[in-house]
Amino acid sequence: MSGRSRRRYSDDDDMDDAKRRRGPEIIDLGATIVEHIGSLGVKGASSVESELENLAQMLKGDIDSHKQVILDALSEGVCFQPNKVTMFSTLIGLLNAAKYNFGGEVIKRIVSDLDMYFQKGDFPRCTNIVTFLCDLANAKVVTVSSTLEFLEVFVAAMFDDDVPQVRTDWCCFVVLKSLPYIAQELQAKKPAEFSNVMEAMQKYVEARSRAHVAMLQVWTKTVHEQEDYIDCLWAQISKLKEDNWEEKHLQRYYVAFDSALADALQHNLPGIPLPAHHKYSRYPWPKVVFRLFDYSDCDTDTRTVLPGAHSIERFLIEEDIHNIIRLNILDRRRCATELLDYNKRDVIPLNYVIVECLFAEMMNLPESPAVSLFYGSVLIQLCGLQPGGMPQVLAQAAQLFYERIESMQPSCIQRLIDWFSYHLSNFQYKWSWNDWTDSLTDDQFTPKTFFVREVIEKCLHFSYHQQVTEFLPRLFEKMIPEKPVIIPIYEEDHPDFEVAQKFRDALRAKKTAEEILVILRRAPEQVELEPEAMDQSGPIDPSTFRIFFGVLLEMAHKSFSHNFAAFTRYHETLKVAAEESDELQGCILRTLYESWRNHQQMMFVLIDKLLKMQVLDASIIVAFVFSDEMKSEFERLWLWEILCAAVTRVSKHYQHLKNEIEKLENEARTLNVDVKEESVEIKEEAMDADIDEKVEDLKSSDVSNIARVTSRINELKPRLNKVENALRCILLDVIHKFTVILAEHIMSCDNLGSTVATNWYLYVTGRLRQFFLMYSDQLWYFVEDLQKELFSATTIDSRITEIFDQFKALKC
Repeated sequence: MSGRSRRRYSDDDDMDDAKRRRGPEIIDLGATIVEHIGSLGVKGASSVESELENLAQMLKGDIDSHKQVILDALSEGVCFQPNKVTMFSTLIGLLNAAKYNFGGEVIKRIVSDLDMYFQKGDFPRCTNIVTFLCDLANAKVVTVSSTLEFLEVFVAAMFDDDVPQVRTDWCCFVVLKSLPYIAQELQAKKPAEFSNVMEAMQKYVEARSRAHVAMLQVWTKTVHEQEDYIDCLWAQISKLKEDNWEEKHLQRYYVAFDSALADALQHNLPGIPLPAHHKYSRYPWPKVVFRLFDYSDCDTDTRTVLPGAHSIERFLIEEDIHNIIRLNILDRRRCATELLDYNKRDVIPLNYVIVECLFAEMMNLPESPAVSLFYGSVLIQLCGLQPGGMPQVLAQAAQLFYERIESMQPSCIQRLIDWFSYHLSNFQYKWSWNDWTDSLTDDQFTPKTFFVREVIEKCLHFSYHQQVTEFLPRLFEKMIPEKPVIIPIYEEDHPDFEVAQKFRDALRAKKTAEEILVILRRAPEQVELEPEAMDQSGPIDPSTFRIFFGVLLEMAHKSFSHNFAAFTRYHETLKVAAEESDELQGCILRTLYESWRNHQQMMFVLIDKLLKMQVLDASIIVAFVFSDEMKSEFERLWLWEILCAAVTRVSKHYQHLKNEIEKLENEARTLNVDVKEESVEIKEEAMDADIDEKVEDLKSSDVSNIARVTSRINELKPRLNKVENALRCILLDVIHKFTVILAEHIMSCDNLGSTVATNWYLYVTGRLRQFFLMYSDQLWYFVEDLQKELFSATTIDSRITEIFDQFKALKC
């Protein structure tokens, strides 16, 4: 490219130009406008109505000179502060009443935002915008008739053919969510048309499939039904309809300005076609509404009552709380403070609502919006800010979880274990353990036994063995883990003690990785420390390698860092051995287990380290987890975590390569476009005699860049195909292993005439569901292979295929 055309306008140029054009005082005023709009409702010194009136008065004089700044700030607020919907609609109503054209500009901008977020697939932002556009009718900015027509687009889309239910469900949800804001106006001014909308909604809700619900429920059965989110919201809207669309939660600030807004000219919302469905379109997951408390659980002031599960107030309050959590997901302190400052705290048992909403996100399937540690740290922060009430509510929640754990999904039990052990570690492990003595059973798959045992094991990660023995009552002695120390394998009474001693001497002498490799190519009885005289080309002897690796672990046992240093020093030894045969990788895993079976955290960390060092293959770990020798450990959490670490490693590698190739392909397209544009510019600007020379310069500089990018793409694609095949194989292998052991169990029970649904069966089916959920995106990519290779046979029991059908229902 020519030097002239390469120099595009930079951001710094734009900033400098802006300063020259507008001056520093205008930039400050623009920032002030943004700050005022963004901080609506948080000042506390005056009423929100006064803030809105003052802000509208201030903005009226600046609309012409700062229109873009104001539009940007309003757009930001509407999209990312859904808790202020009625504030923004009222503000725009006041501005529209004063300047009709500006009201039209706002609608044009917000509708443009809606289209942009549709194209991006950002459905949370789309939902916020749709609700806001509907509320503008209350502020007399848009007509009620055009609002109804706007919603009818979504209602019609609910009945589209050949689209997945997750798409039509979102269309249904976005209409239902908007109705508390606008239904009263629609009923008053368009009763017949609105009645038709409600009938269509009812028809859709009643006909939709609910096959996905069992996959997403926290509990399979509980005192509080875990309803599908559309069913629950429809019940809440139906109750609102019975109450003549009168709700007691929304703060409708525009009511205070009724006289000022009444005569305002109103706009029509333009038609907004929904984007077409494509094979790779991604829609929000279906959800199940989490319930932990009801009004009888809330031991609080009689002035505050928890709204009923099917009241619209419950939905709106929970939406507010979830919005506060998600807006502060990077700041636990601010999150806790804003939750406790919630403006409805005087009319609801706020602590119970906060705790229920935090656990709803923590337990959300298939995944939480944030990492579990965030919710745990917010709960600790809440206990610190309100020590007189929050700890008691949390203790009550923990007890309710324990009482209902029998029908809880294993994936949610695992999250509960992570949270509760972390929470105890911050409160000196004080707990009424004697209330949980019914967990002391011999059935390791009983949910209560599994939960308490794994909580104690996790507490060991935050503490030390002696402390665990001190905080647990004597009744729980059998639950106390063994001391997390290494188990020496090659002691004096072991037949391979002398060979082990030779390896100890070799390691103390700091033999190199290459020298150790030479020693390993001899059988144990032939091992000598002088490798020069030995055959250096034979295969590594598995027995000799096992002794070496056991001694390596023994000599590096003091800490994680000692182990890492040993692995790094002999990385080449381990890598060569691992690449030589799968048997040697199996030796590594079995020796690790023999040495560190009493220190599960050490086992997990070391196996994960060997995965990162590419010493262990994920497929070998899968085989190890499902091997006969691991049956006694199959219910242990550490073994499941190792399985997931292996699969996740392959999945991340695949995604990394895929993202890199996509980035390079985008770069190649950009370079091609730039070359064409530059050629046109040269031909337009250069004299005829200069054209050929300048085009030639362009080709020599940019064609080489295109060649470089293309070469890198061609280099990466075979690697991507290889990793994709590895990912496919490992995913199908895990699912296949689960189905085989479940089929064997079902067949055995049928032959004996015994009950299939044992604790073991419920645990394994729960883990299979969890695996489908954890790797849903990857498994969906191979869903046709799953159907063809694993779930098409008519001999597979329907109870196994039912889980696969539930998985497919999540996106169908």
